Amino acid sequence: MMCIAVLLVILACNSVFMYACLIVAKRADQDEEIMFQKRINEKAGENDGK
Repeated sequence: MMCIAVLLVILACNSVFMYACLIVAKRADQDEEIMFQKRINEKAGENDGK
C-alpha cells in the first residue's frame, strides 16, 4: 500500500512540474512575440521617417 502512495505522490509532482514548464514556455513564447512585434513596429517607424 505504501508503494502505491509513493507512486501517486511522484506522479502528482511530475504533472505539476510539467504544468509549470508549460506555463513558463508559454510565457517565454509570448515575450518573444511581443519583442518581435516591437521590432516590426520600430522598422515600420523608421520607414515612415524617410
